[in-house]
Amino acid sequence: MFELIEGRPREKHEYTLIPRNPQPRNRKVSINDLVQALQRALASKKRVLQKIKPEKYIMPKRGLDIMEAIEDVYHKIGYYSKKDEAKSVTFSRLLPPKAGKLEKAFTFMPLLQLENHQKIDMNQKEAFDEIHVSMASNSKSKK
Repeated sequence: MFELIEGRPREKHEYTLIPRNPQPRNRKVSINDLVQALQRALASKKRVLQKIKPEKYIMPKRGLDIMEAIEDVYHKIGYYSKKDEAKSVTFSRLLPPKAGKLEKAFTFMPLLQLENHQKIDMNQKEAFDEIHVSMASNSKSKK
């Protein structure tokens, strides 16, 4: 086969790849050789791991008792429903004044739990709209 490069014919070669095989052993490998190779590998791994200093993990302190928060939110819903003589209470009404992200999350988690146990009903007409919380109509047992 020939190709034209810069006006001259050039011969195209086909090369074959020869797989690399390990060198043939002069003697059989003994168990001692294998153990020594494993010890060298473990020693090098140990040196690498010693360079990496593990960071001490500090467990966060428990800041909220979830059962207490559930009871608190449930009582707030009952209180505001009776006080305003309304069927539902808004989510923002249940929040403490000047509530941040953490307070909103710690108010919303108990609401989810109460909804799951069918103690309350939550409605939201549109996404990112106000959430209306009301006592469940089939709620027989109160906390």
